[in-house]
Formats: sequence, C-alpha cells, structure tokens
Amino acid sequence: MGDASLDLARGNLSAALEGYGQRGMVRTGWTRDDAITTLIADWKRGYDPAKSLRIAVAMSGC
Repeated sequence: MGDASLDLARGNLSAALEGYGQRGMVRTGWTRDDAITTLIADWKRGYDPAKSLRIAVAMSGC
C-alpha cells in the first residue's frame, strides 16, 4: 500500500489505482449517488468512535 500511496502523491494515478485495485481497495459505482452511498456504508461499518475517523466528500463539480 505504501508504494501505491507514493504513486498517488507523485501523480502516477494509473500505477496508484492498479496498486490499490490489486488489494481490493478500489470500488466503482454506476452513479455518483451509488458511490457516495457505498462510501458512507463502508465508513459506518468500520467506524470506531475511539479513533474518530472523518470523511469529507466534495459535492461541487463531481
């Protein structure tokens, strides 16, 4: 995952997505609403109030 994160940071999007995809970390949705719904559902499943994870979703221009 470290290599994929470095690829992402360096702008090597194809390599980053391939690395994340090989580990099952890339998901697609047929619509924007499907993607947002899945993101929120995944977050809720893994939510631990003791760790306080926050997710921000940019809604403009997507």
